[in-house]
Parts: sequence; structure tokens; C-alpha cells
Amino acid sequence: MTRNVRPPHCGLGGGGAAALLVQLGLGQVVEGRLHNPVDLMVGGVVFAGTYVVLARRLHVREIDDLVGPVLERVRKSATRALSALG
Repeated sequence: MTRNVRPPHCGLGGGGAAALLVQLGLGQVVEGRLHNPVDLMVGGVVFAGTYVVLARRLHVREIDDLVGPVLERVRKSATRALSALG
């Protein structure tokens, strides 16, 4: 797969997952005035998470540049927390 085709595939996967969750799941859980804002918030989180996961799996370098420092910081703080407990 060429480099320019990867991000749209990630977007389609993220959008599909968010739309599926909102259409099938949230309509039965949330009713009334909060329905649309909750749909937007949950759909946005699902889209962003799915996009990042797919982009990392497809080796999109920009996502690795974005997520790499965050994961490194999480690893360091986790090892510090475990060493403080032990």
C-alpha cells in the first residue's frame, strides 16, 4: 500500500467504527436531549482511537512521531511507580 493511501484507510476505519457504535449502541442507552452531544463525544473518541491504532498498524510515520513520546512517558512513569511499590 502506498504512503498516500494509508491515512484515508485509517479515516474510513475510524469513521465506520464510530458510526456503527453510535447507530447500534448509543441509541438504546441515551435518550432525550443528551443524545446528540453524547453521540458526538463518544463517536469522536472512538474515531480518534481507531484512527491512531490503524495508522500505527499501517506504519504512518506522523502518528508514530505523535504517539511515540507519549508512550515513552507512560512507560517511564509506570516503571517508576512499580519500583516505588517494590
